[in-house]
Amino acid sequence: MWNYLRTEWNMDPNQPARKPLVPSIASKPFGRREFLVMGSTAIASAGFLAACGGSSGGSSSGSGGGGEGDVTFGFSHPFADIPVVTTIKNIVKAEGEKEGWTVLLDETSGGDIEKQTGVIDTWITQQVTAINALPTEPSAFETIAKRAIDAGIIWTTYAEEMAQGAGGVLFPAKNFGEIVGKAVVDWINQNDPEAEVLILELEGPVQEERVRIPEKMINEQTKATIVAKQVGAEETTGLQVTENVLQAHPDLSVVVAFNDDGALGAAEAFRKAGTKEPSDVYIVGQDGSEEAIKAVSEPDNFLTGSCAMNLAELGGDVIAVTRRAIQQHWQEGDPQDYAEIVPTLLEANDTKLIEQFLGTFKKYGG
Repeated sequence: MWNYLRTEWNMDPNQPARKPLVPSIASKPFGRREFLVMGSTAIASAGFLAACGGSSGGSSSGSGGGGEGDVTFGFSHPFADIPVVTTIKNIVKAEGEKEGWTVLLDETSGGDIEKQTGVIDTWITQQVTAINALPTEPSAFETIAKRAIDAGIIWTTYAEEMAQGAGGVLFPAKNFGEIVGKAVVDWINQNDPEAEVLILELEGPVQEERVRIPEKMINEQTKATIVAKQVGAEETTGLQVTENVLQAHPDLSVVVAFNDDGALGAAEAFRKAGTKEPSDVYIVGQDGSEEAIKAVSEPDNFLTGSCAMNLAELGGDVIAVTRRAIQQHWQEGDPQDYAEIVPTLLEANDTKLIEQFLGTFKKYGG
């Protein structure tokens, strides 16, 4: 199967665990705290490539990375309205500009696929060098991805795999779900064996394992009862849904949220209800937003934890994967190169990591 050649740089014991990058070709060392993993076969990936074009957002001209000439790079994330995404975009922009690249940022919000693909089409017409995009529905991006590749554009993806393209940066929902599921199961079995549980979901299939895996683990490994599963991925809906469920189920003590916004809303619902202490409930979000991490660090806040990514590494890897593809003159049919980010669960006692993660927001905004 896999032969491993590992080289380690600047490993910090306080850093959350990360999985190795899987290169397409034995080339240069990858950079920050990454392992070089040489595979005898290429990753078989399941389809995530599109061309991302763009109209807006911080750009900077330069001489291009790695002696590859002028590089224009587009980063397309269709949720520009979410604060944590602003931070990620700022990191990507800063890291790209360190390479001397011109960086284009997609300002699509609300997951609007039509607007996002319109931006991508613009970038294809502009003949940008490379694109990295989040395809919320990978199958819907296959055609535009093919169009970008045929135009000679390097295509990499964010969060999801596609069958086409040079690879990308992944943070599989499975990893989030397993980490959150274990934490929730442990808390239930130790603190409230017959707990009543609310699951706050995101509408649609995107990263659904974040909540499906904890749901399965709760059903199989505890005596708890899941009393409700409802959409609540915004702070307002998380608040409203949790308030309604609390009225019907006043013994509710556990909330598993798809993201931090829903979890923050749930925490506020418990605070307003005033019937329990923070230590009596377990509310967990996912992503590691600035507001959530601050809330986790506050002893009187009802938010217990957030399954968080190291955003500085995430943004850096977006550029690193793309840079390698450019340097290796990636072409259709070449192996794919994926970096995988493994999240870590932040709770109140994780003071060093909390300080580190909040420092990223202070530096890059959000």
